[in-house]
Amino acid sequence: MNVEDFIKNKGYVNCMVFHSQPGNGISTRLREINKNMTGKLPCLYYSARHISGSLLKPSERKIWADNLFSYNLIILDDIDYWYNKKKAATDFIHWLTVKIRHSEGKVILGCSNPKKDWTRSVNFSAGFNHFRIEISNPSYIDILTLLQNLCQYEYCIPEKLLHHIALYNGTFSQYINCLISVRFQSKLSGLNLFKMSENEWNEKFKIKSFFPQYQLRKAFLSEWEFKPSNPILS
Repeated sequence: MNVEDFIKNKGYVNCMVFHSQPGNGISTRLREINKNMTGKLPCLYYSARHISGSLLKPSERKIWADNLFSYNLIILDDIDYWYNKKKAATDFIHWLTVKIRHSEGKVILGCSNPKKDWTRSVNFSAGFNHFRIEISNPSYIDILTLLQNLCQYEYCIPEKLLHHIALYNGTFSQYINCLISVRFQSKLSGLNLFKMSENEWNEKFKIKSFFPQYQLRKAFLSEWEFKPSNPILS
C-alpha cells in the first residue's frame, strides 16, 4: 500500500512506519508527504527533536496530545530521539503508543536508527495492525540520476566521475556530501577534473572516506564499459 492509499483508506489500520539506516532521506520523504497533503486535509509534521523534555512528564502530555491528535494526518519524525531506557521515556512511549492506537486520524512515524526503533517492540506491535516501509540504500541508477540532476547546470564535472561516485554503496547524504566536497575543492584549487584519472580523483578528494563501508557495487565492477549518457557532462 502506498502513502496516498493509506491516507485515503478508512479501514482499521491507522499507522504507517518509515524506517531505514541513517542518511537515507526519511525526513525528506516525510516533509514531502506533509507538503503534498497540506491544503488537502489538516496535517502536521512534527520532529521529536523539537519536543522539550518536559513533555515526558504526565502533566504536560494531555495539552500536547489534544493539539497533536486534532489533525487528520500526523507525521512524527525522528521518533528514535525519544528512545532510552529511563522510566520516564519508556512511560512516554507506552502512553504515545496507546494514543496512536486509538487515534481517529492517520499517523505516520519516521525512524532513522534501527537500534532505537521502538515500533519493533512487542509493546507497540502486539495486536496492532500497522504498515512498515523500509527505505533501503538507493540503487546505482537512482544515485547516478540524482547526481546528474544536481550537476545539470555544471559544465566542469565529468559524467565518468559521477559514475565513479555512484559505484559506492552508501546513503543519499553520503553521495551528496561527496559531490559537494569534490566540486568545492576542485574549484578552489583550479583543477580540471576532465584531465584527472580515477586514481587521481581518489587520491585528491579522498572519495572512499565518504563511504565508511568502503564497498563498491560488485555487479558493476566486472567488464564495465563506460558509456556517457549526457553529452553536456562528458
